[in-house]
Amino acid sequence: MFDKKRNLKIAFIGTRGIPACHGGFETCVEEIGWRLSSRGHQITVYSEKCNSGIKSYKGMSIVTVPHISIKGIDALIAAIFATIHALVFDRFDFYMVFDNAKAPVLVLLGLCRKSYAINTDGLGWQRDKWGKFAKKYYKWTEWASTKLCKNIVTDSNAMRDYYLEHHKTNSTVIEYGANEPTPLSPENDRKLLDNWGITPYKYFLQVTRFEPENNPLLSMQAFLSSGLDFKIVVVGGARGRSNYEELMIAMAEKDHRILLPGFIYEDIQLSALWRNCLAYIHGNHIGGTNPALLQAMAAGRPIIARDCVFNREVLGEFGYFYERNVKSLSINMCNLVQKLNIAELLAKKALERVRNYYNWDRITDLYENLFFKIIDKN
Repeated sequence: MFDKKRNLKIAFIGTRGIPACHGGFETCVEEIGWRLSSRGHQITVYSEKCNSGIKSYKGMSIVTVPHISIKGIDALIAAIFATIHALVFDRFDFYMVFDNAKAPVLVLLGLCRKSYAINTDGLGWQRDKWGKFAKKYYKWTEWASTKLCKNIVTDSNAMRDYYLEHHKTNSTVIEYGANEPTPLSPENDRKLLDNWGITPYKYFLQVTRFEPENNPLLSMQAFLSSGLDFKIVVVGGARGRSNYEELMIAMAEKDHRILLPGFIYEDIQLSALWRNCLAYIHGNHIGGTNPALLQAMAAGRPIIARDCVFNREVLGEFGYFYERNVKSLSINMCNLVQKLNIAELLAKKALERVRNYYNWDRITDLYENLFFKIIDKN
């Protein structure tokens, strides 16, 4: 049995850093990092230069590494710099790496005989946005992670099964968590929603990057096809203008019921949108436990999710699932509206699922147990 009474020095490597304003890994590091810090552990988060000037946050130390803007490999270079710094200038008990695309840094950690693990994320090589070379690289690093590290972390049982089937490698399943949106008074909610010309429970919502694999255009098309007298709000954008985004903008310009407010980073504004939507549409389907789906569940609103093994594992029986076509999503929208009382009941059960299982305290316990287990084994 490992001794959890001692405090550890832990380095988090491979994310863009904290405060989290980018994605799932960054939120994960922030949420488990400050909780581990409150338990007495010394946490250091390696961040890219975009977060320079901040040296500590919520009890965690921040080390800023150089950010070299070379498209496609800038994040890997930052992770290499971070790993070298962590090995040369400090003595950590544990090194937690995020994203199998950073697999090359595992060579350094292995050569130095350190205690480490990697959270591999989910099947990046399947993403439509990547070109041929990038997809091959993601596929290679997926394999390399299993050869360079004995301690693989996957974020769902379905992802664990994938690594067992394709790489004959077992893993520790540690999902993501979610926080319930910040509650506001109905009056304050209405004031925020008025900025976008929407009314509580009179709009569908999707928060995502404007990329084909996330299906925001399909959501808009299905909404128009449904004939429902509501609105649809699609929050997000793309890295640089794309043909896909142009199609979305053109469709929105033709119908005032389609709103594209762009990226929204303020928690209060996002909270108001989450908690007051008629239903949330989740279009992601590639790999593992999706943080956006968990956040939708935590908001306590009905969910229509893209039908795949990963989303079904997370949402269970407490939502609606659609196939990747306009007709299927449109039918689900109509069914939800016609039996809204049932949809609301399912949403409450999904919220309880987050409170009881997909909560950050439980996720932090799992990471802490993993760190001690690996250290004591080594």
